[in-house]
Amino acid sequence: MNGRALDDPEFYPIFERMVNKHDLPIWVHPTRTAKFADYVGESKSKYEIYWLFGWPYETSAFMARMVFSGMLEKLPNLKIITHHLGAMAPFFDERIGYGMDQLGARTSDDDYAVILKRMAKRPVDYFRMFYADTSVNGSRSATRCGLDFFGPDRVLFGTDCPFDPEGGPLFEVEGRRPSQGVFRQRHPHAAARVARCLEREAEIEIAPVPCEPAEEGRQMTIPRERVEYSAIVDRPKLKLPAGKRIVVWTIVNLEVWDISRPMARQVLPAPTGVSLLPDVPNWSWHEYGMRVGFWRFHAL
Repeated sequence: MNGRALDDPEFYPIFERMVNKHDLPIWVHPTRTAKFADYVGESKSKYEIYWLFGWPYETSAFMARMVFSGMLEKLPNLKIITHHLGAMAPFFDERIGYGMDQLGARTSDDDYAVILKRMAKRPVDYFRMFYADTSVNGSRSATRCGLDFFGPDRVLFGTDCPFDPEGGPLFEVEGRRPSQGVFRQRHPHAAARVARCLEREAEIEIAPVPCEPAEEGRQMTIPRERVEYSAIVDRPKLKLPAGKRIVVWTIVNLEVWDISRPMARQVLPAPTGVSLLPDVPNWSWHEYGMRVGFWRFHAL
């Protein structure tokens, strides 16, 4: 959090409140930028390595800090959802297992052995207490690895949509397939639950309308046409009930933004620092206001 570790005691009241008062999960996402150099002698990260490998490392480091600081022992019911299926933890399960069973053996200036004595179980078992989403770009092997490590009850479906080359559809489709297939093979008791979710999703028509591609070789999609609209000047004269003469009229600012162009305002900045096109996240904020917020005002 702005360069500070989340196991800092100052953040403890937040976690405690989420457990004891709200009983809600906390979803964690890495945030490092190119300013995190790949090597000490360099000023910044090259080739977007900070994103490619730095983000999974940052999540894994956070998990380790939460484990060894004793946070999960103090708050055993804490629900933390780690992005990218637990990052490095599932793949390095035995490295965590055997390696952290010897915590302190590689360190001479700190007594980490007391941490092992304090723990009620192996360090790797605390890592399994986290939850994780299936945002691994549709990788079947990564999905299988994550499910085997955390178990189906601690894995939530996620796609990282719309941060894919197609602005959303690719991760939606590719992220769904391995999750469904691996659940069926490795965890048949949960396969029916996944199938029901997908059946309900299939009932919703989301067929996109193609438009001119933003650049060569890339096809964008836009939603269907909106509901019919009539200008207020074309509507019948408003007659207030009971002969009233004053009415409070709430004016809602309606804006039409073209999804094929950069958004005029960004509520959600792109994680890579480069604006997306189409900018689905920010366009969705706008569209939600038009399709939902407007009618809530109208109901008043």
